[in-house]
Amino acid sequence: MKQIELLAQIRDSLVEGLSPGRIVERVGGFVYLRHASDSMKWLNQTIPVGPVTEANLDSLLVRYRETDRVPFFEFFPDLAPNLPTMLEAHGLTKFNEMPIMTLRRSDWSKKPYEEQAHSATFDDLKPGFEALSEAFGGPLPGGTEELWRAMETGRILAAVGYCGDEIVAMGQAVGTREIRELAGIGTRAAWRRQGFAAAVIESLLDQHFSSGGVLAWLTPGDDGAESVYSGCGFKSVGKQVCYGVPD
Repeated sequence: MKQIELLAQIRDSLVEGLSPGRIVERVGGFVYLRHASDSMKWLNQTIPVGPVTEANLDSLLVRYRETDRVPFFEFFPDLAPNLPTMLEAHGLTKFNEMPIMTLRRSDWSKKPYEEQAHSATFDDLKPGFEALSEAFGGPLPGGTEELWRAMETGRILAAVGYCGDEIVAMGQAVGTREIRELAGIGTRAAWRRQGFAAAVIESLLDQHFSSGGVLAWLTPGDDGAESVYSGCGFKSVGKQVCYGVPD
Protein backbone atom coordinates (compact mmCIF):
# COMPACT_ATOMS: atom_id res chain seq x y z
CA MET A 1 0.00 0.00 0.00
CA LYS A 2 1.28 3.45 -0.91
CA GLN A 3 1.93 5.96 1.88
CA ILE A 4 -0.75 8.37 0.62
CA GLU A 5 -3.36 5.59 0.65
CA LEU A 6 -2.33 4.59 4.17
CA LEU A 7 -2.57 8.18 5.43
CA ALA A 8 -6.02 8.53 3.84
CA GLN A 9 -7.20 5.39 5.64
CA ILE A 10 -5.85 6.71 8.94
CA ARG A 11 -7.55 10.08 8.39
CA ASP A 12 -10.89 8.46 7.55
CA SER A 13 -10.75 6.21 10.62
CA LEU A 14 -10.02 9.23 12.80
CA VAL A 15 -13.06 11.10 11.49
CA GLU A 16 -15.26 8.03 11.85
CA GLY A 17 -14.05 7.35 15.37
CA LEU A 18 -14.54 10.93 16.59
CA SER A 19 -17.89 11.58 14.91
CA PRO A 20 -20.20 9.78 17.38
CA GLY A 21 -19.08 12.11 20.18
CA ARG A 22 -19.29 15.33 18.17
CA ILE A 23 -21.63 17.51 16.14
CA VAL A 24 -20.41 16.91 12.60
CA GLU A 25 -20.60 19.62 9.93
CA ARG A 26 -19.35 19.23 6.37
CA VAL A 27 -18.13 22.44 4.71
CA GLY A 28 -16.82 21.60 1.25
CA GLY A 29 -13.85 19.30 1.78
CA PHE A 30 -13.67 20.11 5.50
CA VAL A 31 -15.23 18.12 8.35
CA TYR A 32 -15.80 20.29 11.42
CA LEU A 33 -16.08 18.10 14.54
CA ARG A 34 -17.62 20.21 17.27
CA HIS A 35 -18.18 19.23 20.89
CA ALA A 36 -21.67 20.14 22.07
CA SER A 37 -20.61 21.73 25.37
CA ASP A 38 -16.81 21.93 25.71
CA SER A 39 -15.05 24.76 23.86
CA MET A 40 -11.51 23.38 24.34
CA LYS A 41 -9.85 23.59 20.92
CA TRP A 42 -8.70 19.96 20.92
CA LEU A 43 -12.36 18.90 21.01
CA ASN A 44 -13.43 21.16 18.15
CA GLN A 45 -11.07 20.34 15.34
CA THR A 46 -11.46 20.45 11.59
CA ILE A 47 -10.01 17.72 9.40
CA PRO A 48 -9.80 18.11 5.61
CA VAL A 49 -11.13 15.00 3.85
CA GLY A 50 -11.20 16.24 0.25
CA PRO A 51 -10.33 19.19 -1.99
CA VAL A 52 -10.90 22.56 -0.29
CA THR A 53 -11.31 26.07 -1.65
CA GLU A 54 -10.89 29.57 -0.28
CA ALA A 55 -14.68 29.86 -0.21
CA ASN A 56 -14.89 26.66 1.87
CA LEU A 57 -12.37 28.05 4.34
CA ASP A 58 -14.18 31.39 4.59
CA SER A 59 -17.47 29.61 5.30
CA LEU A 60 -15.85 27.35 7.87
CA LEU A 61 -14.28 30.24 9.77
CA VAL A 62 -17.71 31.87 9.88
CA ARG A 63 -19.11 28.67 11.42
CA TYR A 64 -16.41 28.73 14.08
CA ARG A 65 -17.46 32.26 15.04
CA GLU A 66 -21.15 31.38 14.96
CA THR A 67 -20.60 28.38 17.24
CA ASP A 68 -18.30 30.28 19.61
CA ARG A 69 -15.32 28.04 18.99
CA VAL A 70 -11.65 28.78 18.25
CA PRO A 71 -10.47 27.59 14.80
CA PHE A 72 -8.33 24.49 15.08
CA PHE A 73 -7.11 22.37 12.16
CA GLU A 74 -5.50 18.96 12.47
CA PHE A 75 -4.33 17.23 9.31
CA PHE A 76 -1.70 15.38 7.32
CA PRO A 77 -0.01 17.85 4.93
CA ASP A 78 0.77 15.05 2.47
CA LEU A 79 -3.00 14.81 1.90
CA ALA A 80 -3.63 18.58 1.82
CA PRO A 81 -0.43 20.19 0.50
CA ASN A 82 -2.06 23.56 -0.31
CA LEU A 83 -3.88 23.98 3.00
CA PRO A 84 -0.98 25.38 5.09
CA THR A 85 -0.61 28.34 2.71
CA MET A 86 -4.37 28.97 2.77
CA LEU A 87 -4.50 28.90 6.57
CA GLU A 88 -1.50 31.17 6.97
CA ALA A 89 -3.06 33.68 4.57
CA HIS A 90 -6.01 33.84 7.00
CA GLY A 91 -3.75 34.53 9.98
CA LEU A 92 -3.58 31.00 11.39
CA THR A 93 -0.23 29.58 12.44
CA LYS A 94 1.29 26.14 12.79
CA PHE A 95 1.86 25.36 16.46
CA ASN A 96 2.57 21.65 16.29
CA GLU A 97 4.21 19.19 13.91
CA MET A 98 4.64 15.55 14.85
CA PRO A 99 5.66 12.35 13.09
CA ILE A 100 2.93 9.81 12.37
CA MET A 101 3.99 6.36 13.52
CA THR A 102 2.19 3.13 12.68
CA LEU A 103 2.22 -0.51 13.70
CA ARG A 104 0.44 -3.31 11.85
CA ARG A 105 -0.93 -6.32 13.67
CA SER A 106 1.20 -8.54 11.42
CA ASP A 107 4.33 -6.72 12.65
CA TRP A 108 3.36 -6.71 16.33
CA SER A 109 5.33 -8.84 18.74
CA LYS A 110 3.39 -8.94 22.00
CA LYS A 111 5.41 -8.03 25.07
CA PRO A 112 4.43 -8.81 28.68
CA TYR A 113 2.70 -5.91 30.40
CA GLU A 114 0.31 -7.39 32.95
CA GLU A 115 2.50 -6.57 35.97
CA GLN A 116 2.36 -2.84 35.13
CA ALA A 117 -0.87 -2.20 33.18
CA HIS A 118 -4.38 -3.47 32.48
CA SER A 119 -7.58 -2.50 30.68
CA ALA A 120 -9.21 0.38 32.51
CA THR A 121 -12.29 -0.20 34.65
CA PHE A 122 -14.76 2.52 35.62
CA ASP A 123 -13.09 2.85 39.04
CA ASP A 124 -9.73 3.38 37.32
CA LEU A 125 -10.88 6.41 35.35
CA LYS A 126 -10.85 9.09 38.06
CA PRO A 127 -7.30 8.30 39.30
CA GLY A 128 -6.31 7.79 35.67
CA PHE A 129 -7.49 11.28 34.76
CA GLU A 130 -5.63 12.64 37.79
CA ALA A 131 -2.45 10.95 36.57
CA LEU A 132 -2.89 12.46 33.10
CA SER A 133 -3.62 15.91 34.52
CA GLU A 134 -0.33 15.76 36.39
CA ALA A 135 1.50 14.35 33.36
CA PHE A 136 0.23 17.04 30.99
CA GLY A 137 0.17 19.91 33.46
CA GLY A 138 -3.48 20.87 33.32
CA PRO A 139 -7.13 19.79 33.16
CA LEU A 140 -8.16 17.29 30.51
CA PRO A 141 -11.06 17.52 28.05
CA GLY A 142 -14.13 15.43 28.66
CA GLY A 143 -14.75 13.50 31.85
CA THR A 144 -14.98 10.04 33.33
CA GLU A 145 -18.68 9.51 32.57
CA GLU A 146 -18.25 10.54 28.94
CA LEU A 147 -15.22 8.30 28.55
CA TRP A 148 -16.93 5.34 30.18
CA ARG A 149 -19.93 5.61 27.84
CA ALA A 150 -17.54 5.57 24.87
CA MET A 151 -15.72 2.56 26.33
CA GLU A 152 -18.97 0.65 26.84
CA THR A 153 -19.79 1.00 23.15
CA GLY A 154 -16.26 0.05 22.12
CA ARG A 155 -15.64 3.43 20.53
CA ILE A 156 -12.70 4.07 22.85
CA LEU A 157 -10.29 1.65 24.51
CA ALA A 158 -8.45 2.66 27.68
CA ALA A 159 -5.65 1.25 29.81
CA VAL A 160 -3.97 2.30 33.04
CA GLY A 161 -0.50 1.72 34.42
CA TYR A 162 -0.24 0.88 38.10
CA CYS A 163 2.29 0.38 40.85
CA GLY A 164 0.76 -1.53 43.72
CA ASP A 165 -2.61 0.09 44.35
CA GLU A 166 -1.68 3.42 42.72
CA ILE A 167 -2.65 4.40 39.18
CA VAL A 168 0.40 6.14 37.72
CA ALA A 169 -0.29 6.23 33.96
CA MET A 170 -3.13 6.11 31.46
CA GLY A 171 -3.78 6.06 27.72
CA GLN A 172 -6.61 5.68 25.22
CA ALA A 173 -7.21 4.37 21.71
CA VAL A 174 -9.87 5.89 19.45
CA GLY A 175 -10.91 5.21 15.88
CA THR A 176 -12.58 2.26 14.23
CA ARG A 177 -12.48 -1.46 14.90
CA GLU A 178 -9.77 -1.83 12.25
CA ILE A 179 -7.67 1.32 12.79
CA ARG A 180 -7.16 3.18 16.06
CA GLU A 181 -5.04 6.09 17.25
CA LEU A 182 -3.27 5.68 20.58
CA ALA A 183 -3.50 9.05 22.28
CA GLY A 184 -3.22 10.89 25.57
CA ILE A 185 -0.60 8.53 26.99
CA GLY A 186 0.93 10.05 30.10
CA THR A 187 2.73 9.04 33.29
CA ARG A 188 3.04 10.80 36.65
CA ALA A 189 6.41 12.55 36.95
CA ALA A 190 7.72 10.36 39.76
CA TRP A 191 7.04 7.18 37.78
CA ARG A 192 8.50 8.09 34.40
CA ARG A 193 11.20 6.04 32.66
CA GLN A 194 10.12 2.92 34.51
CA GLY A 195 8.20 1.25 31.67
CA PHE A 196 4.66 2.27 32.60
CA ALA A 197 3.92 4.14 29.35
CA ALA A 198 5.21 1.19 27.33
CA ALA A 199 3.04 -1.17 29.39
CA VAL A 200 -0.05 1.00 28.79
CA ILE A 201 0.71 0.96 25.06
CA GLU A 202 1.05 -2.83 25.07
CA SER A 203 -2.29 -3.17 26.87
CA LEU A 204 -3.98 -0.94 24.30
CA LEU A 205 -2.38 -2.83 21.42
CA ASP A 206 -3.48 -6.13 22.94
CA GLN A 207 -7.06 -4.88 23.30
CA HIS A 208 -7.09 -3.50 19.76
CA PHE A 209 -5.41 -6.33 17.88
CA SER A 210 -7.21 -9.09 19.80
CA SER A 211 -10.60 -7.60 18.83
CA GLY A 212 -10.03 -7.39 15.08
CA GLY A 213 -7.75 -4.37 14.76
CA VAL A 214 -5.25 -4.35 11.90
CA LEU A 215 -3.38 -1.05 12.37
CA ALA A 216 -2.50 1.25 15.28
CA TRP A 217 -1.02 4.72 14.93
CA LEU A 218 0.09 7.63 17.10
CA THR A 219 1.92 10.94 17.11
CA PRO A 220 4.75 11.33 19.65
CA GLY A 221 4.93 14.70 21.35
CA ASP A 222 8.71 14.68 21.84
CA ASP A 223 11.86 12.66 21.21
CA GLY A 224 11.43 10.71 24.44
CA ALA A 225 7.96 9.58 23.47
CA GLU A 226 9.14 8.71 19.97
CA SER A 227 11.84 6.51 21.48
CA VAL A 228 9.27 4.68 23.63
CA TYR A 229 7.00 4.10 20.64
CA SER A 230 9.88 2.92 18.46
CA GLY A 231 10.67 0.39 21.17
CA CYS A 232 7.10 -0.89 20.87
CA GLY A 233 7.56 -1.44 17.13
CA PHE A 234 6.07 1.74 15.65
CA LYS A 235 7.62 3.24 12.50
CA SER A 236 7.28 6.73 11.00
CA VAL A 237 5.17 7.12 7.83
CA GLY A 238 4.60 10.88 7.58
CA LYS A 239 3.67 13.85 9.72
CA GLN A 240 0.67 15.57 11.26
CA VAL A 241 0.36 19.32 11.75
CA CYS A 242 -1.94 21.49 13.84
CA TYR A 243 -2.92 25.03 12.91
CA GLY A 244 -4.78 27.54 15.01
CA VAL A 245 -5.16 31.13 16.11
CA PRO A 246 -1.97 32.63 17.59
CA ASP A 247 -2.05 33.11 21.37
